[in-house]
Amino acid sequence: MNKRNKGFSLIEILVTITIIAIIAIPLLRSFISAMKLNAQAKVIQNGTQVAQDVAENFDARTLESLLEKYEGSITTKKYDIVEGTEVEGERYSRYEFENIGDKSYSYEGSEYDYFEGADGERFFINVTLDSKPAGGSLYTINEYEVPKMDSLYGDDIVAIYRQYSSADSQLQTLFGDSLITVEQTKKQAELAIECEYTNSDQYRYSISLIVNYTYEGETKEVSYDIASATISNDKVVPNIYLILPLFDKKADITKLYNDNGKFIYYNDDKINITYNYIDSSVNKIAEHEKDIKIYVIEQQAIAADGNEIHINKENVVFWDKVKSNRGSIGNVSLPDVVNIYSNIYSLEDTITSGGEKNDYMYQMTVTVRYKQPDADVLTSIVTTKER
Repeated sequence: MNKRNKGFSLIEILVTITIIAIIAIPLLRSFISAMKLNAQAKVIQNGTQVAQDVAENFDARTLESLLEKYEGSITTKKYDIVEGTEVEGERYSRYEFENIGDKSYSYEGSEYDYFEGADGERFFINVTLDSKPAGGSLYTINEYEVPKMDSLYGDDIVAIYRQYSSADSQLQTLFGDSLITVEQTKKQAELAIECEYTNSDQYRYSISLIVNYTYEGETKEVSYDIASATISNDKVVPNIYLILPLFDKKADITKLYNDNGKFIYYNDDKINITYNYIDSSVNKIAEHEKDIKIYVIEQQAIAADGNEIHINKENVVFWDKVKSNRGSIGNVSLPDVVNIYSNIYSLEDTITSGGEKNDYMYQMTVTVRYKQPDADVLTSIVTTKER
């Protein structure tokens, strides 16, 4: 018998097990850590989805309906801003909706509402609506006098906000170039108003918006049919609000302008407003033409050096197609029936008077807590909401 084939000794087996353990334990720890991270990432993903759903629900509702729905879960604060500091007052509003949801959870003797995530998680949601968020006057529409109205919705109002800016974040898809940036792109928008008086004593109007983006010589167009209707001659055309978040927010030092010691930047955004009227009646008389009120509201932006960025008034052009009259606002003669009011820099004297200041735009912050209502914030999203 060959005595050399003795197999492994106990010591050799123990040494091998020890070596494997030394190698395997860190790998096992890494595997467990990766599983925990994946689970945490899944929770954050589900929590973010719930936050987005809540934000969309809030955005679709009027402020009044939200205040009514969550009456017992709201803290309201009215305040003013004095020299950059928040003080008690009546000008601005902050609404805090705490622990809203469609399910209930008992915690430390109290009941808290929550939303359930895709995998059965408990997410406790708080929503804050603030008409004057920190960081400057982001929503200058809240700063100017406008005709009294309940909201930016209704038969007497046509508000154009999201349509103007919705494609700004889709440039890469629009041009099929993953490297495209806002700084490389030029934006020009046209607000087109078409009106017609017919033989049947009816008045028709249509309002559309065309947004053009130009990148490396190529132009892409995005168009929207905003509103159209046929109304009787005793009715009025809704007031039109064109709310302009700045597209070009990158300050160009060569465009720094000194206005009596106040330094501002002009960006490259361009706005055209066109008006056309057709009288199809047998007896064409001027009284058939209805008044058109257009409010062009620029949202303010601040450059890194603290100076303001504005749309150049020379880049806001009105075109009267009836008389083939065209020119920048402030320099062009408007038809008698067309009134344009704006807060665009150096056009402030055209802002309407006799109205009221009110809050129409809010910064909406949705925060998510996981498992318990007093847990640390898991995730949050920040967006905007019209009143």
